[in-house]
Amino acid sequence: MPGWDAVAGDIPPTRDGLLAALLTDRGGRAIGIVHLLDKVDGEFTDNDESLLAQLAQIASVAIENAHLYERERQIAETLQRSLLPDQLPEIPGVTVAARYLPGGVGVQVGGDWYDVIPVGEGRVGVAVGDVVGRGATAAALMGQVRTAFRACALAGDPPQVVVNRLDALLQAMGSDHFSTMVYLILDPATGQLQMVRAGHPPPLVRGPDGRTRFLRAGHGVPLGAFPGITQEGATDRLEPGSILVLYTDGLVESGQWIDEGSEQLERSLRDIEGTAKDLDAVCQRLLSEMIGEEPADDVALLVLRLG
Repeated sequence: MPGWDAVAGDIPPTRDGLLAALLTDRGGRAIGIVHLLDKVDGEFTDNDESLLAQLAQIASVAIENAHLYERERQIAETLQRSLLPDQLPEIPGVTVAARYLPGGVGVQVGGDWYDVIPVGEGRVGVAVGDVVGRGATAAALMGQVRTAFRACALAGDPPQVVVNRLDALLQAMGSDHFSTMVYLILDPATGQLQMVRAGHPPPLVRGPDGRTRFLRAGHGVPLGAFPGITQEGATDRLEPGSILVLYTDGLVESGQWIDEGSEQLERSLRDIEGTAKDLDAVCQRLLSEMIGEEPADDVALLVLRLG
């Protein structure tokens, strides 16, 4: 039997009989072996052999599918990471840090993304989005959305103009292309910001006094979901020393209701006093406290400090 010699050494010694079947991939290559030893009641029969052969076939398919799934997941994750910024720009008056974490074992890569871009007159545009879907298709669509976002945002138009253009783009691409997104433009000199939330979780602000609040205004619907709806913007103001947190839903929905996760995120951000000046440490602390070592979903996290 092809491949038998490679795996036969794994079979332990037996006294009263042995029944074994080779596990193979679709190309006939050996990937393992299943064996039964020392039957309690009598000798192995033809029925036992037939049953073991069926079990071996089922196990072979399951193992190969698992390998193919993991290979596809790795390809999608590599594609997604290649479409995210290699490094964030340096913007006078603000400090920015960001993280992307793929879901844990058994979770397909999603379409989470973030971006930071200078938009003229000393202002900075900050965006976080989440394309609906999984795998390489979602990662590729995420790349299209982020590329289109940058093209629209570079002109320095207000967030509602940029987001409405992206909405029209996704609707033109087809009925099954949706994305949530939050996009804001911040003027570091004044702390003034303009913002649109297209079906996305609200940003969280920690003021210089340690108090936290969610920016819930400017809430619209997911991009590409509802033709004919115009996304509306909102304004706010940040005090110098404020920390702004943008994130995807994987951060606050990890094994809990989103309201509970949002409350936990507030508590975690409120308690960062010792690490508030180190945004990389802030990112790491939030991720550790919110999702632990293995996220149940993709997570994009962007943290900005004013001043």
